[in-house]
Amino acid sequence: KLIIEFNPAYLRCAGVIPEELLILLREIGFYKVCILFWKTLEYRRIPEDNRYILDIAEKVSYVNLFCEREGHRVC
Repeated sequence: KLIIEFNPAYLRCAGVIPEELLILLREIGFYKVCILFWKTLEYRRIPEDNRYILDIAEKVSYVNLFCEREGHRVC
């Protein structure tokens, strides 16, 4: 299990393409994430929902992602 802040603007400032972080998560076995909003959990899959995750994060400036590996329950 892993909780990370996904902030596309800060990743770009660091010279990283934001989607590369999502790709890296997938490569190390994290296929499922929950976007943690105030009182809501929104289940998404990597890589199918990468564009959606990126769009939401850019809209609100950042999102926290609760990540779990395949075969584990998310949310």
